[in-house]
Amino acid sequence: GMLPGELFVHRNVANVVVHTDLNCLSVLQYAVDALKVEHVIVCGHYGCGGIAAAMENRAVGLADNWLCHVKDIRDHHQRMLAHAGDAAVDRLCELNVLEQALNVCRTTVVQDAWRRGRHLAVHAWIYAVSDGLVRDLNFCATAEADATALSLRQKRMEILGSNIANAATPHFKARDIDFEAAYKSAMDNGELTKTAAAHIDVGG
Repeated sequence: GMLPGELFVHRNVANVVVHTDLNCLSVLQYAVDALKVEHVIVCGHYGCGGIAAAMENRAVGLADNWLCHVKDIRDHHQRMLAHAGDAAVDRLCELNVLEQALNVCRTTVVQDAWRRGRHLAVHAWIYAVSDGLVRDLNFCATAEADATALSLRQKRMEILGSNIANAATPHFKARDIDFEAAYKSAMDNGELTKTAAAHIDVGG
């Protein structure tokens, strides 16, 4: 397993990365510049209560203001989600993680690190509480060009998805990962060092 301090974690409802959120940005800046992390992981989970509330336009209180960010993603991908049927909330969970990973790439913290030639990779993962497995959403950006390409891929997926009626499978194919095994492998291969991963997690 992982020892205390091997993951530097920031959590919020629906794992949202907002460019005016100084809490999130401060955690990211400290992780990148002070702790010298090499991997930033945006990790959500299926069945997220915040995502479900945004999808259903259900009022939960003060957090409704925060979830407007997720509702923007919902509205942007409205046609794709309409084809997802009962899996719409899970698809929105995936889309949200991908969008927030792009937001991490667009922060001045990450942009400046890449300009300095730092090795810094941004990943988008999601896990299912039912089986505990992490699923890689096939997003890994190590430079601004990667982020741009991944953004364009997402737009293409959106166009493709909007033209498929009754889609029954995720538009973003995920491969199952045993988190502990993947982390240990990365450590053994020198891809991660102690305190080498910042993890923007979900709280709910």
